[in-house]
Amino acid sequence: MRVAVQQLDAFTDRSFAGNPAAVVSQADGLTAEQMQAVAREMNLSETVFVQQATDPEADLQIRWFTPTTEVDLCGHATIACFHALARGGLHGLGDPGDHQLQVQTRSGTLPVRVEHGNDGSVWGFAPMTLDTVDPDSAMHIRFFAPSEGVPEDPVTGSAHGPMGVYLWRQGILQAEDGVVRCVGEQGDGMGRAGRVSVRIRLDGEEVERVEIGGKAVLVLEGNLEL
Repeated sequence: MRVAVQQLDAFTDRSFAGNPAAVVSQADGLTAEQMQAVAREMNLSETVFVQQATDPEADLQIRWFTPTTEVDLCGHATIACFHALARGGLHGLGDPGDHQLQVQTRSGTLPVRVEHGNDGSVWGFAPMTLDTVDPDSAMHIRFFAPSEGVPEDPVTGSAHGPMGVYLWRQGILQAEDGVVRCVGEQGDGMGRAGRVSVRIRLDGEEVERVEIGGKAVLVLEGNLEL
């Protein structure tokens, strides 16, 4: 069996920066064991697999694997995944514009917005500081998950959302028209600088939704033989 794989750098607009992830855009027919084997071979912090949804309310299903295990959520691999799908014109993402999708995951069916322009247990921890490299950044984060085969993650999208909420609750970030906006930075010390946009939508004094976003670039494309 031949499996097409792409490698993309997420949360950056240039190659060899941000956080790399592998994407298998057409993973129907692969077993969990085969997906784990591909992720182990790619040896990146995450590899994401796109399959047909089993939830009738979802447009597609994605699954994330580290080199050692399947995980419930991964921000940077999701950014890489939808960049790859848009680049390939898959799942209706070929045309420029604002696309809304419902995505089945192990964390439930989640809403994803793709802006296509013309251009349970503790498995990791994320220290954060307000001392930033870029003056436009609100926070600088590092993320470590050695028990999951990730000694240090270059850019962790899913860590920036909760950190943004924390900074807002501490009065460090302010809302404008019911939305808190900021940029988080990560990976500079590893030579893989990445920037994550965070939007926190509020309903009064309660958090209604947290959104993370960023750019991605394709750096590698090929096939694996299973």
